[in-house]
Amino acid sequence: MKWLKSKSPSKLATLMVSAAVLGLASQSAAALTASGTAINNTASLTYSVGGSTQTPIASAPGGNSIAGTAGAPTSFLVDKKVDFTVTGGAIVNVQPNQAGVVGTTPIAANSNTVLTYTISNIGNDPQGFILTAGNASPVDPTDVFDPTLFQTFVDTNNNGVYDAADTGTSIATLAPGASVKVFILSTIPANSIVPAPLVNGNQALVTLTAQAADTTGTLVGGSTVAGSTNGVALAATAAAAGSNATGGANVSTVDIVFAEVANAGLGLANPANNGIAAANDTYNIQTAMLTVTKLSSVVCDPVTGNVAPNNIPGAAIQWAITISNAAGAGAPANLALPTAISDILDVNTTFDPNKVTGAAVAPFCLGTTAFNAINGLGFTLGTAAPAPGAAPATAAPAGALLLNGAAVTAAPAAGGTVTVDFATLLPAGGARVTAGDLNPGEFITVYFNVFVN
Repeated sequence: MKWLKSKSPSKLATLMVSAAVLGLASQSAAALTASGTAINNTASLTYSVGGSTQTPIASAPGGNSIAGTAGAPTSFLVDKKVDFTVTGGAIVNVQPNQAGVVGTTPIAANSNTVLTYTISNIGNDPQGFILTAGNASPVDPTDVFDPTLFQTFVDTNNNGVYDAADTGTSIATLAPGASVKVFILSTIPANSIVPAPLVNGNQALVTLTAQAADTTGTLVGGSTVAGSTNGVALAATAAAAGSNATGGANVSTVDIVFAEVANAGLGLANPANNGIAAANDTYNIQTAMLTVTKLSSVVCDPVTGNVAPNNIPGAAIQWAITISNAAGAGAPANLALPTAISDILDVNTTFDPNKVTGAAVAPFCLGTTAFNAINGLGFTLGTAAPAPGAAPATAAPAGALLLNGAAVTAAPAAGGTVTVDFATLLPAGGARVTAGDLNPGEFITVYFNVFVN
């Protein structure tokens, strides 16, 4: 299992098999002959001497020359063919810092961290397995982080999905021709190995390894295989050139033969015929996908008012900052303080606490009708962000516009920092789980005015 990266015991969950037989989905139409089955065969020779047909002679393992006797059958026991597959290949979208497991307890609300694999027994006997979950060795540059706290569950109710009924952490003995789903839950870290924040497209490969074991110690047909002990990995029988002619032991006992193919295409260095099969699933980071746009438009100037105004000293300029979270994003983006947006005012501008809207009479842009006399903030929230270059629609202001941590009630000094508290503009409720969340498909535009000095 050199393809597994095992950093600590907590990174692996080894699960021993249990004793009941699962006759689950995907039963083979043509069942294989069970091990321990005796195959008996007798040949009969018919011949003539001088044109006269003689009495047939039947075969026997030690030879038979007495015509007309029954002879003796030549027999051998069918050996145990251990053959199985583990399939994966699924890509599951998750978010950074998403807890699928806390300690040893899975979190149902975060069950979308579930990885699904299928184990299929294509051998000729009921088969048990030892299961191991762990981080795969990187096979491409996107495998940049390691999940933790692996928990593995068998699809007990055989419905194909992880649910509350799948509480057992052991897999029952799998009948020949049957398949069973196995689920791995993990906790996703906040950062990658480097470390750095996880971003869209970062991936982690997780390997489920199954090793053949026998849960009963007794094979079909009543023959017992030496070394076949509950929960212990099987060992293949050493090769022997036995036959009926030489009296070799392998014709009267059941040998164990590993027949599974090598794992290929998953970056796994696992050879064929070693009693081990493995497969990878992939966690793919899908988080918020934000776009921040800042536009300006002149509201009025001291010469023309709001009729074709220009960006001259004394003019009121509207700054519009739009934050949008793409409809295809995998998570809300939380914009609440202290991670809110901030804007450092240019030293050649002065903040307008009243957010003037312009006037047609003198004095233009000075002391004109106020949009809001408290903090000069306006905002628009919706699901279709304004087109680039378009001035946002006005909306009644709400919440706090902060300057260096204090609510703005008067014009700040030039070069001050204006900070928007989105926790107030985006309160929790409905589809918004946490105050300040900008959900996928939403945008919010905040805007305020400055005067050109």
